[in-house]
Amino acid sequence: MYHDIKYQLVDGIYPFGDDIADNHVCFDYRSNSQRPIIVFIDHELAYENPESGIFFVAHSFEEFINGLYKEE
Repeated sequence: MYHDIKYQLVDGIYPFGDDIADNHVCFDYRSNSQRPIIVFIDHELAYENPESGIFFVAHSFEEFINGLYKEE
C-alpha cells in the first residue's frame, strides 16, 4: 500500500488501513520515532498538498483501537 500512495504522504507517515473512499489511517512518526500518533489522511486534500490532508485521530495505536468500540 505504501508504494502505491507514497506520492501523497509526508515523510514519517505510514499507512496501515484505508476506508471505502481510499482515505488512509496512518502511523505518524514525525514527532516521536518510538511512539507514533495515529492520523487520518483525506486522499483528495493530500493530492493537492499532502500536509493539508492530515488529521489527528489518536495519541497511540492503543487509544485508536480502544476508540473503535463503545463500552456499555
